[in-house]
Amino acid sequence: MEVSIDPRILNKVLLICQKNSTKLDQISKRQDEMEAMMVEQREMMAEQKDKIDQILSKFEVQNNVDNKVVKDKGKKTKNEFYQVNICFIINSFCLYYISLVLT
Repeated sequence: MEVSIDPRILNKVLLICQKNSTKLDQISKRQDEMEAMMVEQREMMAEQKDKIDQILSKFEVQNNVDNKVVKDKGKKTKNEFYQVNICFIINSFCLYYISLVLT
């Protein structure tokens, strides 16, 4: 049982295989280039992330220092009764002094 192969068909098949092979080579080269570009971009992104983290840490340190300064500025009384009475006494004194000066 012999199978006869037409040389024209065999030639067409070989040409198609050669074209596919060159296309696959081009695709693999492009894929390698894209992978290299992705590695470069990842490195750049990592550098940018490090810079951002450094800047954010500086802001956090400044914010913590500012918060400590604000917390230590003055102590408020826990009882609102005294705050109201002090304001009332000051207002009363000012009104009394003004009434003395005007009369």
